[in-house]
Amino acid sequence: MKKRKLALGMLTAAAGGGVVSLSRTLHTRVKTYRLQKGMNVLITGATHGYGPAFARVCVKKGLGVVIVSHRASALGTLEKELRTIDAHASVTSVCADLRRAEECEMLWDEMDARGIRVDVLIQNMETAVKGTILNTDIESLYGVLNANIYASTILSRMFLRDMVERNSGFVLTIAPLTKLEDTDKMNVYIPSKAYILSMSETLANELKDTDVHLSCFISSLESKKTDDRLEAEADKALRRMLEGLPLIMEGRNVRAPHHPGYIIGANVVSVAYNRIIKHKENIGS
Repeated sequence: MKKRKLALGMLTAAAGGGVVSLSRTLHTRVKTYRLQKGMNVLITGATHGYGPAFARVCVKKGLGVVIVSHRASALGTLEKELRTIDAHASVTSVCADLRRAEECEMLWDEMDARGIRVDVLIQNMETAVKGTILNTDIESLYGVLNANIYASTILSRMFLRDMVERNSGFVLTIAPLTKLEDTDKMNVYIPSKAYILSMSETLANELKDTDVHLSCFISSLESKKTDDRLEAEADKALRRMLEGLPLIMEGRNVRAPHHPGYIIGANVVSVAYNRIIKHKENIGS
């Protein structure tokens, strides 16, 4: 138990300190919701990482999907794949570069113009550039910040306002947690993910008196995962989201002490704990 507490503290510090407070805000929600056929799910970053997996899971559940990416060719390929799963599926493709402020607004305008009510917003869009902050060119840093911070903030604001007005809806933000020992090579990527957790805490506070729910799905990087595994994790994340869990971690779940609504992947706890032990050895403790 002491080891878990120690690892939990390390992970909280690594994520920017807002994780536990987020849990406190929402862990009392115990009502489980259902996604009904005819609901619409908008997925940003739909052509990479968990994006295609969430899209496939949603189509299999009979949900309408809006897939968004700046990669037009990959977007067309994904749409064809989804229609092979269900020829009658409601699939809408939007090619947009959400690193650009005007295209974030264009996406909301497009949904409004088409009369598509977004019931679930899955934010999977992100950009990462390897290298230290000092050695990475400014344009690349702007790209990461615009994709990981600005776009997530603006899209959350626009679609959550609609959800709050009708008092229903979900936002699920994907925040991959890279290995702690690699953080010095990822410049502003890791800080941007800490911002996502902190922003989620703020939004959770704003939504606490509504029937609108916000969750963060924390995962390890998905580059070495099979499509089947990604799809299984996406399906599980959606189920946890419907349970109102604010923080969802992949893998075997362990409930953190004193935080009933807080679940954490045992594999991530292990990484954090091993990092602590390594640090203590280095300083001679």
